[in-house]
Amino acid sequence: MATIIARVPAPGDTFATFQELHVHMKDLSVKHGFVCSRNTKTFHPQSARELFGTAKAVQRGFFYCAHKNDKNKNNQNVKTTCKWRVPFTFDREKRLFYIKEELYEVIHNHPLGHSAVDEAATPRAAAPPINREKLLYQTEIDQIAQLAREHVAPHHARQVMQDNHPGREYTMELIRRLIRSHQTPTASQAATVAGPPVVLNPSADEEQRYVALHQQFNKILAHVVHDPHMCRLFTLNLVAFEQSLPAATSINLATTVAPPALVPEPSQPPRQRGKRKARPEPSSHDLAKHPKITYVVATDVEPTRKAQPRW
Repeated sequence: MATIIARVPAPGDTFATFQELHVHMKDLSVKHGFVCSRNTKTFHPQSARELFGTAKAVQRGFFYCAHKNDKNKNNQNVKTTCKWRVPFTFDREKRLFYIKEELYEVIHNHPLGHSAVDEAATPRAAAPPINREKLLYQTEIDQIAQLAREHVAPHHARQVMQDNHPGREYTMELIRRLIRSHQTPTASQAATVAGPPVVLNPSADEEQRYVALHQQFNKILAHVVHDPHMCRLFTLNLVAFEQSLPAATSINLATTVAPPALVPEPSQPPRQRGKRKARPEPSSHDLAKHPKITYVVATDVEPTRKAQPRW
């Protein structure tokens, strides 16, 4: 049986902002017992900056009922099977959002769910608990966000909401999700995330000392850079000095201070060439397996295989 919803925005109705339109449609759906979703398109970033001063803003779209029948309930490709739809767009001349007449439909092809009117007439114990944010009024979301900013515990926030809105039950999962999404970190948590302060602009004296350290290190390195043994000894002493520094002030001097052109590549000892190892003599099993192959084994040359001539 089709149901006609009253007080739905009619074609030509205007709203100052998209947020105002969205809040109106959300409260309407909660009041009449159905889930309202939206499909929107945004402005080009340049047009959005000219009109709203931001890079992203909604230009047009439509609100629709998200009901699905039993056949398409688990089909992710189907968004809805209800014809209820309220299209809207932005008027550049009036700078307002208005409801369009094209594809406008306010008739549901399914029975509606538990509405706010029914909740007011239903005892509190019999009202189903709310577990989805889409089923909340915008005022309820704002109240939960305010409680989250005050760092109120979830069970206390749930009790406050149920006292302020008699006849409305909220699940603890819903309250926890909303508090987690709107809660601001405390001062101690912000300090932990930020970490210790870092000095980005050293003083002139520290910078001058750092330059002098560079020059002194380059002078020392110039005396040992051409001697592989002295350079290796110098590098070992430098690494030992670096490891002896505290962890908070440890600086990799070999990679930070020394210029890349003066750091020699570590010398490697020449490879020792020796005779190749001879292959082991064939066993009786190999001779039995390959009777036509004669193995010639030598100690100074690589072993070869000599095949018997064919007759």
